[in-house]
Parts: sequence; C-alpha cells; structure tokens
Amino acid sequence: MSTPVSNKPTLLCVDDNPSVLKMYRVILAGFGYSVAVADSRIAAVRQVHSERPDLIILDHEMFGTANGELASRFRQVTVDVPLILVSACTSVVEDGSHFLDAALNKNSPIQVLIDQVEALLHTGTTGRRSTGLVEYPA
Repeated sequence: MSTPVSNKPTLLCVDDNPSVLKMYRVILAGFGYSVAVADSRIAAVRQVHSERPDLIILDHEMFGTANGELASRFRQVTVDVPLILVSACTSVVEDGSHFLDAALNKNSPIQVLIDQVEALLHTGTTGRRSTGLVEYPA
C-alpha cells in the first residue's frame, strides 16, 4: 500500500507562543500549505531534518533569547530553503533583511506574510537574500 504524495509546499513555523503557532497552522493550511510547527530551538532543528520544509518562518525572539544563531544554523543546513524572520522589533526586521530571504514585522497583516511566502515559493528566489527591507504598514 503506497502513501499518497502531497504536492503542498511544507512550511515550518517556529515560535514559542502556542497561540501564534495555532494561528499559523490554521491560516496557512487554509491557503493550501502543509504546516509543521516547532515551539523550541531543539524541536525546530528536528523538524528541519524530518520535515524537509520548503520554507521556514522563524520568530526572532523565543524565551527571551534572539534567534540569530538559529537562523544562521538553518541557513547553513538549508541553503536552498527560504527563511522568513518575524519580529516585533523594527531594527531586527531591517537587519534581518540583509542575511535572510525576508524579514517581516510581527504586527503586519497576515496577508503580508502570505504574499511573502507565495513570492518566495513561486518565483524561484530560494537561497537568495532580499536586497532590502520590505516595508508594510503595521
């Protein structure tokens, strides 16, 4: 008996807030994505290896610690996987756009995230970094 193969892109959402993870799961699944979630750095690393996501959405700060090191680690092992950093801090969003595929303000409307996910998945920009900050009203 064979297992059906899903053509849905898999997104890995990493955040320490269960409500945010639930929101990501519900909304992104509603847009046709397969959604894996991780609520810790350890779980995120495991999910990267087990799920082989097509795109990663990473909260900048988890449990009071910045995730810059985790983002760098993901970039090393998932060179061709787009990485979106989400933060409530404007300076982090500005800085993140220099070494990640995208950096978004956590207070942006969900459609901004959806647009960025779709752009990164469908335009073949995997592995390339944004050349600047994508500005959206909060």
